[in-house]
This record gives sequence, structure tokens and C-alpha cells, in this order.
Amino acid sequence: MSQQPPKRRKCGACKGVGHDRRNCPALRATKANNLAIPAVENRNGLDGGPSRLPIGATMPEIIPNINWDKVCYVLFDLETTGGSRTKDDIIELAAMVLGPDGIAIEDGSFESLIRPHRKITPYITTLTGITNEMVKTAPTFPEVMNSFFRFVGGIVQSHCILSSTIVDAIVLVAHNGRAFDIPFLLRSLQGHNLQSLLADDPRYGYFIDTLHVARTFLGDWTQRLPWTDGINNISVDKSPSNLNTFKHPDVPQLAHKLLPNAKVVVTLCKPDTRIYSEFQYHMVPKRHQHLVDQFEPYGRIVPDNFVDFAEANLRCLEEAKRNYDNAKEDVRYYCEILLNDYVRIGEYVRHLQPWYELYGEGNVLVVDMEQDAKSKVAALLSHIGEDLVPSEEYPWQELEDDGENNEEFFTNKAYEGRDSVFLKHPYIMQKLEDHYAPFNEALAAMIGADFPLNWNNRTS
Repeated sequence: MSQQPPKRRKCGACKGVGHDRRNCPALRATKANNLAIPAVENRNGLDGGPSRLPIGATMPEIIPNINWDKVCYVLFDLETTGGSRTKDDIIELAAMVLGPDGIAIEDGSFESLIRPHRKITPYITTLTGITNEMVKTAPTFPEVMNSFFRFVGGIVQSHCILSSTIVDAIVLVAHNGRAFDIPFLLRSLQGHNLQSLLADDPRYGYFIDTLHVARTFLGDWTQRLPWTDGINNISVDKSPSNLNTFKHPDVPQLAHKLLPNAKVVVTLCKPDTRIYSEFQYHMVPKRHQHLVDQFEPYGRIVPDNFVDFAEANLRCLEEAKRNYDNAKEDVRYYCEILLNDYVRIGEYVRHLQPWYELYGEGNVLVVDMEQDAKSKVAALLSHIGEDLVPSEEYPWQELEDDGENNEEFFTNKAYEGRDSVFLKHPYIMQKLEDHYAPFNEALAAMIGADFPLNWNNRTS
């Protein structure tokens, strides 16, 4: 029986061929048109059905018919005791009301602390600057919400009177609002039986997530630009792919052009265990399609276990070493996609070299993520010119554990941690270590540190 030819690339979004989900023109066109959620009949945005301010809703096909000259925007931000919408509390609300032209309305700023039901952990205090003492006498959530919606209604009414206009819609605006601020606010309103504050005013019913807008219009740039404060510091993580010069070779040059005098911080972890974590990450149902798109369009069986996944990468390494002399175009394309997404990211020395060349050795700090928290923070503060004070009073344990783990945020309950893979699959991990050993040695020589050498021979 003759071997079946490899399938053409098939898109997981539109089911077309010739492209994958990441490059789907239909999906991009849909995203570009979806900046707000349309109103529907059901006003309760909390019951899982069609809703005006839905949680986890599917984006509509077209922008709703809004008269943008009759809109006011409410930019808001929340601080909370944690990430769980069912267990944690809002401890601060800050907002600003803008007119249809996007200019802040006079006296349109609102800010209030909120007294939570649970204690604020030192970790949250470190992130937000809000302490338990600060919220001890703060108003309760119902008090703040009633004041807030009265405030917004009054500001909008004053704007209408002064400008002789009518406002048909009040649009809530938040950065990462779809994933965090909007559902957190709605769940909190439901928990205090305050849904009517939104449901009874027909002008509410739309929101804009500025993170979604940025990703829509910036596209691939959101993955190419590293984290920065825009002035003095740049942080480059081992994941996502802004350290991957195979996929984005111009990131160091772009960063240096924009911030030539910045201090660069690079966080690295053991490269072979990083591949294990990446596989577990993509086994979550929500993210599994990405893995399918890397195998299925090329006639490959999608791996359902780490050994098959790792061996697929290792086979691609062998193909690449032979320079694809006898490989078909589909094989070459499949291997390049797989290697650039997984194995080659861990060849850190290749990606770090341009950062060292552009910024100089003294301006680049490489942090081993397997170090203890105190050593990492001390190295970081020293690098950016800050003293570690007070060293003994800082709640170091909070860097490792922010209190209770929120079960709903577990991404993969079968994941037992990176180190477990050495006991489960020593043979495959040894093969990965053998591949990375020379890259680790070159990295140690370049940065003048010992830690990459400690990554070698973990399976022995």
C-alpha cells in the first residue's frame, strides 16, 4: 500500500487550506471589526446566557450600530485581593469619564478604597501598595458601587446639559477587561445583588478591552516587544517568544533603538524542562488547537503524551542537521515551525548574543529562575541600582506563594511540576540534555556565570 501524501495546511478557524489558524485572514478580519459587545434582550450579564456585558462571550461578527457621537466612556481599573472572581474581593476602584471625543470630562475622576471581607496578603500589598490598615475604615463594596454609578450618571447628565447633546451609550473601558476587570466587576455585583445598577440603565451594555484592541491592530508586535517601563529597564522572558530571535530577529535592535541606555534583565530556566512545561501548557483544552495546528495539517499524528511530543522535536532536529537535503517541502516547513516554537527557544546563547553586543555585558543581567527568591531579587535590585532594604523584613515567602491557590486558575491538573519529568522519562530527558549541553556551556562562557553548567547532567 502506497504511503498517503501529507495533507496541505488546514486552518483550525475557517477550515480552509493553505494557511493555519495564526495566519487566517478571515479570523483577522473578524477580530479587526470586534471592538464592542452588542446589546441583546437579556439584561442580566451573569447567568451564562446571551448578555449585554457577557462573561467569556464570543465576539460578534460586526460592530454594533452605535452612534459614536453620542457615547461617553468610563475608563476604570480594579485592585483586588487576588485573581479569583468567586473568592477574592475588590479593594480599590479608580475611574475617569471621557466624552465622545475621548477627552476627560471636567471633575470626572472617581477613586475609592473598598473594605474587603478577607485579609490583604503581603504579596498583594507589594503589588498594589494597599495595606489592611488602609482599607480598615474604607466604605463597603455596596456603598462604593452605589456612589460610583450615581457619580457616573451625574457626570454624564452634566455633560449632556453643558454640551446640549444626548448620550445613548455608556461604554466601560478597561485594559485586559475581557479576562479580568469586567467579569470581576460583574461577579462582585451579583454577589451583592447589585446587578440592577447596570441592568436598569439601558445606556450600559458595551465594553471595550484595550488589550484586545492593541492586539488586533498591533498583531504580531505584541509578541515581539519585550516588557519595559519605557524609560530605564527592559525585561526579556524566556517565554513568550520575544527572546526567540529565530522568529523575531529584530527585537534586540528595535529595543536598543528605542531605549539605548536601558538595563536589560533576562530570565531563563532549564531548557529541557521548559519544553515539558510548554507541552503541558498546550494540553489544556483551551490551548490544544495550537498543538493540533502544528501537526495535523502536515499529516502527523498529534501527540497525546510528552514522549511522543519530544521525539517529534528530536526527529526534526535530525532533519535540520541534514539540512533537509532529501526532505520534502512540507517536512521542512513542519520541522521549522516545531523547532522554532520549542527546541530552539532553549538555545539561549544564540538569542542573548545580540543583546550583549548591543547593550554591553555590564548592562545585561541573566537571572536563573531556579535560584531562591531572595537571591534573584537581590541580583535584580543591584543590577538596576537599588539597595535591598530592609532585607530581613521583606516577606520573601510571598514571592513564592501569594496565599491560597485559586483552583479555577489551574491550567492543567495533571501537571506535577517540571522536575517530575526526570523521574518519568529519564531517557528522553537525557537526549534533550545532550542537545542543550553545548549551548549551556557557551552561555556560561558568555555571561561569566556558573548556573547554566548546573543545568547539565540533571538526569545522571
